[in-house]
Amino acid sequence: MLLGRGLDVDHSTLKRRVLAHAPQIECRLRALRKPNCRSIGVDETYIKVRGE
Repeated sequence: MLLGRGLDVDHSTLKRRVLAHAPQIECRLRALRKPNCRSIGVDETYIKVRGE
């Protein structure tokens, strides 16, 4: 993509930039992500065995 825009960039430069900015990107993505599961209420279950 960058070469198509006339920029000649080495892959190691891109890797360093990604590693430098990854924590910021992760923080933004976590804020946007919905939680996987909400609190689940579990009712107690009673089982009678031979009348007890």
